[in-house]
Amino acid sequence: MCHPAYLIVSTALPCQQANWKPDDNQVFGCKSLEKTALDASKVEVGSSVAVVSDESLVSKCISEKGKTWEGKMKGKRGKYLGQSGKVIEVDKAKDALLVEFASDNTQMWWGTLYLTAADGKEL
Repeated sequence: MCHPAYLIVSTALPCQQANWKPDDNQVFGCKSLEKTALDASKVEVGSSVAVVSDESLVSKCISEKGKTWEGKMKGKRGKYLGQSGKVIEVDKAKDALLVEFASDNTQMWWGTLYLTAADGKEL
């Protein structure tokens, strides 16, 4: 039912109620990435990790958090998707790892949500 004030103020558009229904085929980025995410409490300095390679999931997850992947973030981090590196530091409170990438010796913090074990070990 429409709010009475709506009926007085707006006569141009009919009152509509939204009936949202979940879509079983909808893909949530963060929920999908949680399946392969690392557990910061199990990761040790020196472990080999890899950044997930699925840019669409990364983009969706970042969007779900209210941020934008396109632009500055993609420009800075995009080239590391699918790359592996070595853990330099672990921040268990923030669920983040400082990873050094061998390709260019860059060190960068990544959330464990975006990382997987590179050497096949379960972390």
